[in-house]
Amino acid sequence: MTHYSLLITHYSSIFIYNYSTGHDISGANLENVDLSWAELKGVKLSQTTILELKWLTVWQIVNEKIQQRNLEGNDLSHAQLNNVDLSRANLCNANLSAANLRVAQLWDANLENANLCNANLSGVNLSHANLTGANLSGTDLSRAHLWGVILSDTILTGANLMGSDLWGVDLDGINLSGVNLSYADLSYTNLKDADLSGANLSRTNLSYANLSGVNLRDANLSGINLSNANLDNCILPD
Repeated sequence: MTHYSLLITHYSSIFIYNYSTGHDISGANLENVDLSWAELKGVKLSQTTILELKWLTVWQIVNEKIQQRNLEGNDLSHAQLNNVDLSRANLCNANLSAANLRVAQLWDANLENANLCNANLSGVNLSHANLTGANLSGTDLSRAHLWGVILSDTILTGANLMGSDLWGVDLDGINLSGVNLSYADLSYTNLKDADLSGANLSRTNLSYANLSGVNLRDANLSGINLSNANLDNCILPD
């Protein structure tokens, strides 16, 4: 028996769990089937397979290597996209909420105004990506590579940036209050007038960072590296 045979009816929707890699669903009617977090890599389709456009797009992303995809405004929420290559893709205004993008390649991607709330972006490469106006609230960005990323007006409420690499990033005026930045590399960053109140900065590397005017009230600074950092007008914990 294949994993595909496991179907569970829940209210009016059918949920498919644990696709086997290489499973053949040619000719299957998957209309109105919820494929949230289903592993579609290696799954075989045919022209007679009936699949909602959203999940067909996900299938194409994980199975067809296309450079600089245009996915502007696409609904990719709850999609299983771990380890995909979306470098230089246009994801402006896309909905990626609660999607699994663990260790994906998103370098130089356009994610302006994208919805990434509660997504799994752990270990992702977002180097030089444009996240202007993106919603990253509750997003897991642990161990993410963020060199040269643009974070203007980005929402990071409740985000997890533990162990992330933000070396040299311009974070002027950013709101990182309450964010987990423990073990992150923020050396040489520009954090002028940023709000880091209540943030977890345990073992964070802020050497040579510009912390002029930064609010560090109630932040956890245990083991922090502030060597050669600019602390002019910085608000430190009591």
